Amino acid sequence: GRSSSSSSSSSSRHPAPRMGNRLKASQAGDDYSCDGKPGICNRLKAQICCGERSGKGKGAPAVVSAQSKNEMFQAAEPPDADRRTVEEIQMIATRLQGPCKKYPKAGASFMSSAKDRYIAVVAADAKAEDVSDGGSSWSAWRHRWRRGQLAYWADETSFRRREQPKGQIDLLSITRVSCGDCSPQEVTVIHAVGEERHNFIITFADGKRAENWRHALRRLRSLLDSRHG
Repeated sequence: GRSSSSSSSSSSRHPAPRMGNRLKASQAGDDYSCDGKPGICNRLKAQICCGERSGKGKGAPAVVSAQSKNEMFQAAEPPDADRRTVEEIQMIATRLQGPCKKYPKAGASFMSSAKDRYIAVVAADAKAEDVSDGGSSWSAWRHRWRRGQLAYWADETSFRRREQPKGQIDLLSITRVSCGDCSPQEVTVIHAVGEERHNFIITFADGKRAENWRHALRRLRSLLDSRHG
């Protein structure tokens, strides 16, 4: 699976309600029904209208644009724990993405050395059960990130073309991210495969980039372990 490059639905696809409805919504108090029937209230419609016009919500995952209008309204509800978690993970994902050098699984040797690679964290493909509990698209994306992977490609072009990665590890299998006794430019990602532990070793152009990358992956890993992550 791959990270979700997201695209917000344009406001032209979902015309804004008339001003009259927006004024009614602001005066509706706590009444969340429309026309006397349970449903999406004018207040929520007005919130979505204002959000689209002001450009807010551009960080919403791509899955939102592919859903029905009712599901989009659910995704536009005020920020909750799932939304905050997903938005932070998406922000961290952009920081983790980029060029690096990766050592072979057997480690560096006289005959083999680190090769240029492009690395990124990607969310898993969507599954029906992600929203089977009636959760919003933010909840679905939270589940997708928990099934996500740290993957690498030969170069950025291969990544942009959505080619299969040359290798990947499950994000939830990561047990430690460290530098240890390595050089400041190196990062060691320890991950579990069954009962065994394996080292995933990469290097960056400078120590500062490596340090920032380690901190970012640790934070992402902690979000996946959190109650809402």
